[in-house]
Amino acid sequence: MLRALLLSLLALLVAAPVAAQTAPQRFIGPEVTLPADDLEPGWRPSLATRGYVWRRSGVAVEALLGVPLEVTVRCLPNPYTNSYAACRVARLRGVSVAQEAALVAVIDRYLDAGSFRVSLAATQALLAQDSAAAIITMPLLVDDFQPLTNGVPERPVTMAEAITGSRFGQRMSDNYPPRALRSGWQGRLEMDCVIYSDRSVGCEALSFDPPEQFAFFRDLAERQSTRILMPETLADGTPSAGARFPVTMDYALD
Repeated sequence: MLRALLLSLLALLVAAPVAAQTAPQRFIGPEVTLPADDLEPGWRPSLATRGYVWRRSGVAVEALLGVPLEVTVRCLPNPYTNSYAACRVARLRGVSVAQEAALVAVIDRYLDAGSFRVSLAATQALLAQDSAAAIITMPLLVDDFQPLTNGVPERPVTMAEAITGSRFGQRMSDNYPPRALRSGWQGRLEMDCVIYSDRSVGCEALSFDPPEQFAFFRDLAERQSTRILMPETLADGTPSAGARFPVTMDYALD
């Protein structure tokens, strides 16, 4: 009896890996080329996000306005959402080699933000074919997602006037730079911030004390600020759009 039980368990252990190896896999179909119309505009980045992306890219956007470009993107499937949303630039034509890498990084950031999405009809067809990826080539104008001006006159206010009654302070302190956290770095960051006409916040880091860790704190703070939506009015009842204010952030480990 015991020998029979041991043999049964051994048979299960041997069979388990075989079953795992022969289990059907998803998204092993061919890569499918789709027409440009199947990549639809999605969420439009805020004015603050546009400014942040272009400022960090180092690309002179003015030189690219009106220039016809051609971009090919490769969108991979997401098995959890049954969508083809993980898109990246595969090829970019119409710019110099010097501009290409930086501009590809800009477009990839917009793709990450959901600025484009594969249409529902195309997605259903891709899922039916178990496609490994969607390849889409489309014309592109930088004008469609360039950083725009605020659209309202700017006026200086104090930090207290700008953020009282908002979640600005809470949202900005939500994250600590991972490397700084691991290394035990602390310090004070000085920023210049503005509230745009769409109520998004754009901040530019000016300095950090000690200066050796400036880069680690700058990127996180600037990126974090673009995710904040301010109230329509300040605490004194005046419109928030156009308010420019200094921000001092102390990073300290308890």
